[in-house]
Amino acid sequence: MFVGAVLSSVPGRKYYLVSEPKDWTAAQSFCREKFSDLASIQSAADVKALNEQLELGELGELGEHSTPWIGLYDDVNSWRWSMSASDFYRQDKKKFRNWASREPNNNYGRENCVEMRGDGRWNDEFCNRTRSSVCLDVKGTKVTFVHVNVNMTWMEAQRYCRGRHTDLASVRNMAENRRLQVLVPTGQRAWIGLSRESWKWSDGTGSAFSFWMSGEPSKTRQNCAAANMKDSGRWQNFCCTEKKPSVCSTDPSLKQVKLKVVRSSSVDLNDPDLLEDLLTKVNHVFYLDFLFYFGR
Repeated sequence: MFVGAVLSSVPGRKYYLVSEPKDWTAAQSFCREKFSDLASIQSAADVKALNEQLELGELGELGEHSTPWIGLYDDVNSWRWSMSASDFYRQDKKKFRNWASREPNNNYGRENCVEMRGDGRWNDEFCNRTRSSVCLDVKGTKVTFVHVNVNMTWMEAQRYCRGRHTDLASVRNMAENRRLQVLVPTGQRAWIGLSRESWKWSDGTGSAFSFWMSGEPSKTRQNCAAANMKDSGRWQNFCCTEKKPSVCSTDPSLKQVKLKVVRSSSVDLNDPDLLEDLLTKVNHVFYLDFLFYFGR
């Protein structure tokens, strides 16, 4: 297995090519063990550096695999309500879902917002589509819903509801779902307050930089990204189980902290909401690579 390095545009960060093909998850684990993480591409300068070093052969040969994994992935399980007040949700009511059959399907890899259909079932949809919406008003323990019969994108609907009501509608149980359903006119679809994070970097860094190939991401259920080195390193989405070389990185600005979590109560350490709360509290300071040891 050949591993070569190239300087990134970020001071102190280096990229490394790992030629041995792995699936995305295995590549992420390897990069986190040996380096910092799978590579983040934060700028055009990073793209240029990677391309130049590959052309010069300083990173070794990609062989038949011209699309190594990078750290970009689609977080398909990150559904969250727009209204985040914890005291509004009790006894796991934040987790209520009423998906239509075979939904959510993340069609074309770009469906990040949720609409309610006339039958009360939910569908994931492109956030820039225009729909009517259902807003939420919360006054003490009283919860009311208001249908807004104006076509808006999901973000526009969120701003509208937050400006004139409490927020876009959260749905905590089937009874509330039925209350929303009767508000939506026959044949219409309305935005509700559920959405998810889309493509993000494995190491937790944020960047507005984008370098997708034309028309990408375009494939359903292909939630991991690789750099197509036959197209200047532009990004392309693939099924995460495909085996490819990978580009890892080291970054001294990212600190790895391995946490040992001891089970001392009935708390479910696999609960994604619990993990999100833990991550939120420390992720602004440290890069976290969690190792959980149960019952030790």
